[in-house]
Amino acid sequence: MVENNIPEEIAAAPAADISLQNPPKPQNTFLRGCACLGKAMMSLLLVALGLLFFSSFMESYIASDYGTEGYSKSRTAILAIQMAISSYKLEYKKLPLPDPYPQKDVSVRSKGAWIAALMGKDEILNPKSIKFLEIPAAENGKNGTYQDKGAWVVTDLWGAEFYVVMDVDLDTVIANPQARPDDIGDRIPQEIKYPVIIYSSGTDGNPNTWADNIGNWW
Repeated sequence: MVENNIPEEIAAAPAADISLQNPPKPQNTFLRGCACLGKAMMSLLLVALGLLFFSSFMESYIASDYGTEGYSKSRTAILAIQMAISSYKLEYKKLPLPDPYPQKDVSVRSKGAWIAALMGKDEILNPKSIKFLEIPAAENGKNGTYQDKGAWVVTDLWGAEFYVVMDVDLDTVIANPQARPDDIGDRIPQEIKYPVIIYSSGTDGNPNTWADNIGNWW
């Protein structure tokens, strides 16, 4: 017979209290997985919406020709006209405007005798025949120079003549064509401190819609 050698203290110890009333709750991995999947889907949705918005913005941006070669060409022509006027004024001590010479600021389009004078093709306004303005020939009447019934014209990328305002009274202040009488503050100033301002009417051909216009003072 095998003797019971277990000490009395151990033998007298109570059995472990194993209670089944509050068993540990098993982890619901299915629900937790669904939650993680939902967060991932939401993140993907936000990314997709962001990409859609960015794509639409870029399409509008490119459609307006901003940042493209076409936009650059129109702005280059604007700056070329500005430099030509400055050079003419330095040479002849006046603006390339026919008689009777105006006394106040004058608004013109990029067509006629004053354009011919800058190109060295008008002996009355430019008796020295200096070529102040050299712009490539237009293609189909767009983005360059051409003759319209004998009158020299400079057009923008879309075939429209540029708008030009010259500071004839030499106060270096020109009324801002973008400003409206009800504009308040400095957001759109009423006056521009420039000797000459030149702008294109942009893709829509409307000089009053400024979102797509191209100017030399901004």
